[in-house]
Amino acid sequence: MKETMGDRIKKLINHKGITQKELADAANITEAAISHYLNNSRCPRPKTLAKIADVLNVSVDYLIEGKNKNSDNEIKQIKLLAARNAPAMTAEERFEIIQILSRASDRL
Repeated sequence: MKETMGDRIKKLINHKGITQKELADAANITEAAISHYLNNSRCPRPKTLAKIADVLNVSVDYLIEGKNKNSDNEIKQIKLLAARNAPAMTAEERFEIIQILSRASDRL
């Protein structure tokens, strides 16, 4: 079954540990509107979608398509640079890059 925008918003709400009301308040929309979006009975307008994405710290692309295109490309570029430069890095620098990439992947 394909993941919907409502599914992605639910997942992000749970991941952030916030309530629907807290999301609604932060995005300056009603809790009823959030409920409609979570149930996929309505789609948010672009301006509202941007507010929700901002509060949840993801891109609009992620909410719509399930992919964060910009972040995916950035992560790939960072991995390539890290692989090329790994021999010149200290173990601490390599570990720090792995931690950063892991945190970035968790947000996607």
